[in-house]
Amino acid sequence: MATSAQIRQTRNLLLGLTLALLASGMVAAPALAATATPFAASIDERATFVRCPPGTPAGALCFVGEGDGSVTLPLPGGPAKESFFGFVDFGATKAGCTPDYTWSTVSTTKGSLTVFVRGMKCDATPGVDHGAWTVLGGTGMYGGARGSGTAVSQVTSFSNTGATSTSTFDGTLILSH
Repeated sequence: MATSAQIRQTRNLLLGLTLALLASGMVAAPALAATATPFAASIDERATFVRCPPGTPAGALCFVGEGDGSVTLPLPGGPAKESFFGFVDFGATKAGCTPDYTWSTVSTTKGSLTVFVRGMKCDATPGVDHGAWTVLGGTGMYGGARGSGTAVSQVTSFSNTGATSTSTFDGTLILSH
């Protein structure tokens, strides 16, 4: 026969385990709510060459720009606007490839997504830039998003003052909504 002290001890142990399980479920719930989803966008861009700010590598070519296009994933997709800035680091050219760095915000009616793109322009593929992007932040449906993917830009025109291009972004987002 169990004593009242043993019953109290067993009850307290079971109550403690139940509370611990409930608490762990509350901590894990936000992680379970995050959803991996494909991301795809295509943007026609217009860039203007500008004076580089202090701290930019010597010999860099800086640019700012905007673009219009569409986000096709996640669904339902729709029209998109882009604003961006960055630089091409000619001082770091190696084996015919020159690195470039772009900070870009793509905005839709559902929110905006800001990404950092680390690209590479190589002599073997003139006018084409291949890169990798990483999410920096977002608003609306992209609030709290994480993710990464690839970016490819094809220059369509180039002048002393700027360039036009078409960029595609493909990858995966982890959405918290």
